[in-house]
Amino acid sequence: MSLRLRHALAIALSVFGVLSTVVPARTAGLEVTYAPDVVFLEEPLTFQLQVPKGVEPEARLGNKELRTRGEGEGRELTLRPKAAGILRISAPDGEGWSFRLTRPDTPGRFTERDGFLEMEGTPVVLVPDHLDPPPLDRRWETVALVERAVRGEKAPLSRIRVFAAADSGLPEDLAALPFHLQVSHTAAAPDTWFRVHGVLCALERTPGAFVAVELDFYDLDRGMPYPVWWMKWQFVLQRIQEATEFEDGVLVGPDFSGERQRWAAVMREPLRNLARAHGLRYVDRSLPVDVRRARLVDQLKKEYVLP
Repeated sequence: MSLRLRHALAIALSVFGVLSTVVPARTAGLEVTYAPDVVFLEEPLTFQLQVPKGVEPEARLGNKELRTRGEGEGRELTLRPKAAGILRISAPDGEGWSFRLTRPDTPGRFTERDGFLEMEGTPVVLVPDHLDPPPLDRRWETVALVERAVRGEKAPLSRIRVFAAADSGLPEDLAALPFHLQVSHTAAAPDTWFRVHGVLCALERTPGAFVAVELDFYDLDRGMPYPVWWMKWQFVLQRIQEATEFEDGVLVGPDFSGERQRWAAVMREPLRNLARAHGLRYVDRSLPVDVRRARLVDQLKKEYVLP
């Protein structure tokens, strides 16, 4: 059974509540039976291997040789990625697998196949930074006041770049603010299984001073485990930072109303921290439209000259 087919089976199982792991299969050759989608920089990244009897697997990250653990047919390969690179796992006869460890600033274009990301036809492991937001205390408020004093006049704000689903109402919502803004919408690629992948596949390098990024429950409903979703969105925000060089923006969270209310206690505060860690303002979509719109307008008026 191919690695891609087992990955597709893992996605199908996860939709029905089964932990998303790759199902082992015994074949005549070396098999990678589990390959993670994403891991934080310098955190353990573990692959599980199925090795034919009498075969000693070889692993290399670039020019560095790596060792597998275990004996017999079941092996593990663990590393702590510190940079982008190509990981090659093979048998002595050359049969094997390649994985592209990808950082937010790695050049190249993402594609998705069977629910898994690739770059130039090679399966991808995303490697974002694990960013911690600064503490909320008076010192940070002082820094902001000093920055505004040094900068002097307020900066103009006339254009917002939106990253959201194709059918999102966020561009219209922003265009309806009580001042005129040019809103450009980068829609998530519609042919991807997961929306977080769709944003990566559609993203192009275009400078933009102010961005709006929308999160929703779509991928969680399709079976993506919450910790994986969380790490992938960190990668996406860092990739957007690298591609647009934005200086400010908003992160629009999911709507926790109705049956989604149970997620609020788990996600709301981490999402605020996620926004702050990446230089964004968090917008709680569960609030009434007029309330959240008034709060955003009030914040923007303090910082920008609005058209």
